Amino acid sequence: MANIFDCRLRRCGGVYWGTELTKQGHKVFGLRRNIDALPECIIPIEANLASTINDLPKKVDYVFYMASAVNSKTRPITKPMSQDLKNLLKSE
Repeated sequence: MANIFDCRLRRCGGVYWGTELTKQGHKVFGLRRNIDALPECIIPIEANLASTINDLPKKVDYVFYMASAVNSKTRPITKPMSQDLKNLLKSE
């Protein structure tokens, strides 16, 4: 089965798909700023993509990056999201 790294698991879909993948036998790592809402089947990684992250899983078969704004009315979201992806790619 695959090791799957899911960034920014949101309640609206990422948690659902992460849970479904674990039911199929996959190992799912979920990155969030606040991991309290993640189900036990998802291996939590508490981090913020606004900076480079250390201690990421070493063997990952798939990465899902599903960025969403907390509040798009208070700040432009395109630049922060592209920087978040750059930070993820630089992380170890």
